[in-house]
Amino acid sequence: MKSMFPLTLAAVVSTMLITSSPLRAADTDSRIESSAAKSYTFKTYLKDDSIKVDSKDGIVTLTGTVADASHKSMAENTVASLPGVTSVDNQLVVSGKQPAEPVSYTHLDVYKRQVQPESGQTWATHVPKGNKA
Repeated sequence: MKSMFPLTLAAVVSTMLITSSPLRAADTDSRIESSAAKSYTFKTYLKDDSIKVDSKDGIVTLTGTVADASHKSMAENTVASLPGVTSVDNQLVVSGKQPAEPVSYTHLDVYKRQVQPESGQTWATHVPKGNKA
C-alpha cells in the first residue's frame, strides 16, 4: 500500500503539468498580443496603421497595412523584443504613397545660369520646356 501513494502522486502531478501547459501557452500568447497593443510604439507611432497581432506558442504573425516601410520594421522590432516571443512572421503590407518618379531631363530642357554678385558663386536652375528662360 505504501508504494502506491508515490506512484499515484506522480501520476496526479504529471497530469496537472500536462494539462496546464496549453493554458500557460495561451496565457503567454494573450499577454504578447496585449503587450504589443499597449506598447508605446504601437500607441504613438503606429496608431494610424491597421496592424493585427496574433500569437501562437510565441510565434507572432503581423498582418494588416502600414503607411510606410519604416512602420513595418518598427512593428516587427517592437514585437520581437517582447517577453515570450520566439519569432515574428511580418506579413504587413505597405500601403502609403510611393515616392515620385525621378525627373528625367532631355537635351531640350533649358537651364538658367545665375550668379550671386557678392561671391561670384554660380548655379543652374532648371526651366521646364515651354517656359522662357
